[in-house]
Amino acid sequence: MAFNGQMASAVLMTVLLTMDPFLSMTATDVIPSETTSNAIQFATVPRPRATVRPTNKRAKVDRLSRSELLAFHVKTEISHRLASTLLHQRTANSFAGERNRTTVFDAFIPRAAFVVNFSVAIDGQVYQGEMDERPAVFSVDRERKLRLSPAGTFARSRGFQLFRAELSVRPRAKVDFNLTYQELLQRRLGFYEHVVILRPGRPVGDLKVDVRIRETKEIQNVTGKIEPINSTSDGVHMRMRRTGKTMAHGTFSPSVTEQTAWSDEGLDAQITVKYDVKRQLDAGEIQIRDGYFIHFFAPTDLNSIERNLFFIVDSSSTMGASRYSQTSAALCSILDDLQPSDMFNVIFYSSSLRYWNQNEGVVVATRSNIHSAKEFVRSENASTGANLNDALLRGIEFLVKQRELDPLSIRISMIILLTDGNPTTGVMDYDRILSNVRQANGARVSIFALALGTGARFAFLRKLAQQNRGFARRIDPAADAMREMRRFYSEISSPLLENIRVRYNDAVEDTSLTEVDFPAYFSGSEVVVVGRLKGQTGNLAVKVSGGSTQGYMALDANAKIPRHGRDKLPGLNFAEKAWTHSTIRKLLRKTLEYTNETIITSSMTTVRHLSLQNSVMSPLVCMNVPRLMELQPPICLADPDEDLPEESSVTSVSVTKKGGQGFGSSGNRLKNHRFFVDNDPHFLVTVDGLKEGVCFDIDGMPGQIYQLIHDKETGLTVNALIVGKNMTDEFPNVKTYLGKLAVLYGKTSVVVDPEMIVLNGALYNWKQNASFDVTDDVTVEVAHGKHVTVTVKGITVLRILRHLVNPIHPYKVNYLGFYIEDPSGLSEHIHGLIGQFTHQVASEKRSSIELVTRFSRVRLQARLTFSGPHMSHRTVGAVLADRRDMDLNRQTPCWHVPHNGAGLIKGSASDYVVPYLHYRKSSFSKRFRDLGSM
Repeated sequence: MAFNGQMASAVLMTVLLTMDPFLSMTATDVIPSETTSNAIQFATVPRPRATVRPTNKRAKVDRLSRSELLAFHVKTEISHRLASTLLHQRTANSFAGERNRTTVFDAFIPRAAFVVNFSVAIDGQVYQGEMDERPAVFSVDRERKLRLSPAGTFARSRGFQLFRAELSVRPRAKVDFNLTYQELLQRRLGFYEHVVILRPGRPVGDLKVDVRIRETKEIQNVTGKIEPINSTSDGVHMRMRRTGKTMAHGTFSPSVTEQTAWSDEGLDAQITVKYDVKRQLDAGEIQIRDGYFIHFFAPTDLNSIERNLFFIVDSSSTMGASRYSQTSAALCSILDDLQPSDMFNVIFYSSSLRYWNQNEGVVVATRSNIHSAKEFVRSENASTGANLNDALLRGIEFLVKQRELDPLSIRISMIILLTDGNPTTGVMDYDRILSNVRQANGARVSIFALALGTGARFAFLRKLAQQNRGFARRIDPAADAMREMRRFYSEISSPLLENIRVRYNDAVEDTSLTEVDFPAYFSGSEVVVVGRLKGQTGNLAVKVSGGSTQGYMALDANAKIPRHGRDKLPGLNFAEKAWTHSTIRKLLRKTLEYTNETIITSSMTTVRHLSLQNSVMSPLVCMNVPRLMELQPPICLADPDEDLPEESSVTSVSVTKKGGQGFGSSGNRLKNHRFFVDNDPHFLVTVDGLKEGVCFDIDGMPGQIYQLIHDKETGLTVNALIVGKNMTDEFPNVKTYLGKLAVLYGKTSVVVDPEMIVLNGALYNWKQNASFDVTDDVTVEVAHGKHVTVTVKGITVLRILRHLVNPIHPYKVNYLGFYIEDPSGLSEHIHGLIGQFTHQVASEKRSSIELVTRFSRVRLQARLTFSGPHMSHRTVGAVLADRRDMDLNRQTPCWHVPHNGAGLIKGSASDYVVPYLHYRKSSFSKRFRDLGSM
């Protein structure tokens, strides 16, 4: 039966993955269970304010969608550390009349979980979701919009995925959403942790949470807590009771009045259930089922291994004063926890590196040294620049030297990096930083990164850590930074084993194994290996070895393979699910850790196959609800390795258009737009009618002078001299840059190059930090040797960035970047390579082409149509790309037009060449054209 207008007029379903879904493993199946009489009792939490106002027991109606929320259920079954959670929501359009109403289903899913099933039932008619390959075309705009929505922002900040489905429902229809996700719980700080986010958005007459735990070993330390999300309250502990040595069960079902006690919008809380199992010093626990096995290894009664620690702290201004002060306070607290056997050092980095102890590498953590280091930390202040590359290389150098002094000792070398991950000086290319660190490190030092701040480059930091034997964590900007930093440090504060190797006998298919080599095992964590059995022997043998404080240690274990361990039985496939999820995560990690394209492509192909074969919603597949979504795109996961558009990085020139009102009348709108040209040289412009910018490159020759701006009405002109190094056999293609800029206005002349600044003939150097009123209409500010700001008539603001390059660089030279910070005051008569776009309007018609990328994402292509003052109507082809803003250090999407902007700019690139730097006429003037023809 086709889904038509009698049921709903429109369907929109979108999935958002805001955090990395493969930092840990997941799996298991739903096993329905009913509440028992001796269930865990979940206490009701009082509202974070004084008054509690009762309300009608009927669920409230959303004023915007007008759909009624009838029920919201959460049922979790945790078996053998494998959690399977079923989310159920029932809504209705309970109002008479012909108008359809929109209902929304938001599910907040742990980042380590995989969605395995989704269905929608409308008045009893079920529409089942099906996994399919990711299509070539997908909605970038819709994905970006959802990621930046309040729900998307919340999910990302809390480390959850947002699964959203929207459905327009006919009058009196009832809709049931059912979603199942699976997760292999990861042990941290001594506990397995299951978290449920309850945000129904309004009080619900039928709200239930049911959590059941079943383990093969004795359960220990079962705890639970209900914490308000938008409150500083610590929440309330839940009363817990076990139903047996290996089982526990709990329910939570607050009334509408109790929900309203939290807020007028109902419950807004996080429920956390923690537990552990009894363990001892052995080779671990092996569970076998359906031809697959799971091996858990977390030995006890081991002493902590001595550590060489290097703390690298970002003190750049991009961190923010509040976050920086919290980081310093947390670091002082962490230093107090160092053991006498530890050795350590501290580096703060901005544009320069500042060491607590520069000459001795790492030193013993005596009380006097710790006190001295804390005084150093407290004395540091935030400053400009962020040379992350040099800080990492220096830290690795110190730790490697220390290791070479005592190569036989059992010590773990670690870098603890506290940063937002935004390099703004020195090496700023992320791939180059990764390459430099890999080469310098050689897998000898573990890097653990903590991403701080709203603009943190978490994708880059995670890749940095995973390529160097560590991991990365992200702090929610709204969270208690000190508490989260201490929690992060606690995870790695007590290494018990190093260089762990897990080996099995020939009962196991070697190629099926997940990770079997681990750099370290920390107290409170766990090593997990999942694999497939050959089924040709009755015993599975394992040997686990590694370095400890007592020297080399080896532990052995044997497990008998039961008959059902070799023969597939229906309904008992949790081990196979765990293997599928763990293998997908292993392969996705390879796409981060490896640079070999063959390995990356092979890994993605296998992930796609496993996902489709086992109905697992990985980044390479999408979900369709066939008869319900005939006119809508499939549900696809966002790229888990992608930062938000505002947090990324760009290399270009950006121009923004202000719709026919003129710049002076829409200043607020201009705050979101930029115009610039930078690097070698890249241009990016944003134009009304396009959500993305438009970018192009100009391949000029050294010595040529290009006109960037010529405003006939205001008299403002900006010209730029192109510079570059001579060609060599190694670098036959000359890279060119902006080497000198002239800003000309009336009788004022401002000429800037990387060595000096000339204001109306007077020379100034870059070392000054001052402001000059060149004339009544022009002000020039020189800031810290980094940039010059030129303000014309108090409203038009131009910025020139200075980029200094190592003199021995094979092809780069010192160069400039040019930015229009505020175009207010520029007229419609403006022209030039940048200026011509400030009053343009454009439209787009998109298509797509498939590219081989990390997650087989596609790059879109489009036909762009432009119109505007003094420019003919024109259409040009473009491909969606990225450019880097060297000033803000962020990634900006843009439609790239090749071949020197042919078809995009008026005329050709050569039409913008002028005879000398102080040329004040338009490059298109008849006099200059005549001069050029002589």
